[in-house]
Amino acid sequence: MMTETVLITGASGLIGRHLSILLKDKGYRVLTLSRKPKVEGAYRWDPLNGYLDLEALRQTDHIVHLAGAGIGDRRWTEDRKKEILNSRVLSCELLYRKCMEAGAPLKTFVSASAVGYYGDEPALLEEAPAGKGFLASVCEQWELAANRFEKAGVRTVKIRTGIVLAADGGILPQMALPVRLGFGLAFGSGKQYIPWIHIDDLCTIYLQAIQNERWSGAYNAVAPEPMTNRAFTKVLAGLFHKPFWPISIPALPVQLLLGERSELLLKGSLIRSTRLYENTFRFANLRSAVSNLFSK
Repeated sequence: MMTETVLITGASGLIGRHLSILLKDKGYRVLTLSRKPKVEGAYRWDPLNGYLDLEALRQTDHIVHLAGAGIGDRRWTEDRKKEILNSRVLSCELLYRKCMEAGAPLKTFVSASAVGYYGDEPALLEEAPAGKGFLASVCEQWELAANRFEKAGVRTVKIRTGIVLAADGGILPQMALPVRLGFGLAFGSGKQYIPWIHIDDLCTIYLQAIQNERWSGAYNAVAPEPMTNRAFTKVLAGLFHKPFWPISIPALPVQLLLGERSELLLKGSLIRSTRLYENTFRFANLRSAVSNLFSK
């Protein structure tokens, strides 16, 4: 069997780093796109200026599109909102145009998306329509750009990801720090849900999206155990043997500090999946997931 090649965008990010290791362990050849390629297997692209080295695409069997400006690391000014949207949509459109131009032998296009697709609507499954708000609009346009591959006859999978838990990046170390210092407090009402997933389980889902030819369409990549913000914080406090306080950090100071980004902490829907089953997950409950991550 010939070695298949996977091209990853956003390979230097949290998910990209972990996924690259898994794919190589499984025998795949991994290529990446970078604005300043410096390592073997990296090719140059510049989504804002419409450039992509076609040689990368001519070798590619599967694309995993993870590229996108960070959602939570800066205040959402109008310029930053535009950057968040364009970094996802324009890059996806560039991939499509250049794949068609290069005649890429593409079997699968796997695009990241997010559970932000649903806005702050209540309990939602994959069949639900896009919600309202900035993040929902970004995710909807992101997925519409990915759908161009599907219309061209390429099997297309969209991974609507929840909060990714990892020890070496993402939000978990930031959430754990105040708890470890003895400040185990929920945010706002504490009743908002945190749809979470362990980084290893997420990478396994991406691997299945590449390998399983029956997969297509959208999948909610969230663990099967629902957790409110209050319950999540309580689990962290218990694992670190720290107090959990029955009071919450009021919404107003969080909103004043973070602006519109505060919805990442203060809002959250009960997201489930009808397309992924519990045996998909090695870490199906939060306690086992966090214990694993902080034991490494």
